[in-house]
This record gives sequence, C-alpha cells and structure tokens, in this order.
Amino acid sequence: MLELDEDPGRFANLGASFHYHFNYLSFRRAIPHPERVVDSCLQILREGAVRIGLDDVTFKEVDWAYCAHRSLRQSGHRRTEVTAGLRELAGRLYTRLNSPEYRASRTYDDLHLAFGALCAVAELQLALPGEIRTPRPLRLVLDRRPFI
Repeated sequence: MLELDEDPGRFANLGASFHYHFNYLSFRRAIPHPERVVDSCLQILREGAVRIGLDDVTFKEVDWAYCAHRSLRQSGHRRTEVTAGLRELAGRLYTRLNSPEYRASRTYDDLHLAFGALCAVAELQLALPGEIRTPRPLRLVLDRRPFI
C-alpha cells in the first residue's frame, strides 16, 4: 500500500479502486471489504496529503465521496464519522465552487474537470438527503452507465 503522507500516495489506490467499485455496483455485486474502504476514506480525508475539495474540484472528490458513501451504505461502518466527512466535503465544495478566485481558474473552465465536480455534487446530494438542494435532483451518471 502506498504512503498516506504522499500525493497521490494512498489516494491513488482509492482512486483506482473507485473504477472497480462502480462496476461492482452496476452488476449488483458488493464492494469488497467495504469497512476497509470506509477506514481508508476517513484516514485519507483527515490525514492524507491529497487535499480533497480544498484546491481544485475535479475527479478526486467524486472518487472519495462515492467510495465513502457507497461503502457506508453497504456496511453501516462508522456511519457518524462518514456522514460528518461527507458534510465536510460538501462544505468544502460549496466554498470552493463559489469562490471568485476558483471561478476565474482554468480548472473551472475545463468541461472535463467540471464534469468531475458535478458528479461529486450529485453523489453528495444522494448521500446527504435534503441537504443539497437543486431545482431538479441531480443524477450521477454512474448509476445509469458504469463509465467515467
């Protein structure tokens, strides 16, 4: 396993496994070892070198939110901590996406990266019912077709 204090370090393992997780769920299979995924997600958010939702908002945020939420849903492991982490990430995304500095950045103008950000918000809306309101409920593309 890669180091936690390196970027991308251990997050690279989570980001890679994310692509398997949504395929497992698409085929109505369980995510392997969901408790360990939850533990890794919480450790990465709290102690990892990757700054999730603090600098750019791209695909790392959907990777984290999806793995944390879907593994929690499957296992119930550390529910209070995961829910708090999901709320923390939602707050980070709200702050970052509404920042004038961020809106003037190249990341904000990149449609591919904006898609990642939108997917993260859609997963957070699903994970935190009633807490993220939009005119129409967002639907994560991965729940319709397993491809990102």
